[in-house]
Amino acid sequence: PAALSARQESEPVDRANPHPAEILRDIAPVLQSIASDIATVKVTCAQSLAYVDFPPAITAEAIERITVNLVRNASEAIRKQRLASPRILPSSEIRVSFGVAGHRLQLTVEDTGPGMPPAVAAAFLHPSPLPFGAKRGLGHRIVHELATGSGGNITIRVRPGNGTIVSVKWPLLDHDPRHLLSSSQSLNA
Repeated sequence: PAALSARQESEPVDRANPHPAEILRDIAPVLQSIASDIATVKVTCAQSLAYVDFPPAITAEAIERITVNLVRNASEAIRKQRLASPRILPSSEIRVSFGVAGHRLQLTVEDTGPGMPPAVAAAFLHPSPLPFGAKRGLGHRIVHELATGSGGNITIRVRPGNGTIVSVKWPLLDHDPRHLLSSSQSLNA
């Protein structure tokens, strides 16, 4: 894809240690299978990420785990709303984007579901210890630990009745002006 062509031309792709932006292309089918028939998942990745030197703490595995957990959470919220009100949400969408905003890397997962309840959003941003054997909330804990453990921070914007936007932002290492390009490539085509 064009999003990674500049990097691929300048150096060979290391499959054992992929560039974190490559992981979104690789997991796009997995993300769609998580959402199954509940929502369409659209993944976009800024072409400019090919020019970004990622901090070592931001690994492809962290990007994958954060994204999978956020898409799973969005899918579950949409699924619950659809079960409660089957006539609502004839078509739902989960959008995953990865790019540069200012001098920060930004991974965003946005859904068109019911919107995260305020108590859940607060718990997401400030997770408390989970009780032994808890099965709910583990995805939020994983996202929080991976994001903050790699130097990132999480923001949540809730649009009641219209979905939730969760963004994880990390500081950039370099200031190469090429990463400020705004073009992006859809990875679902």
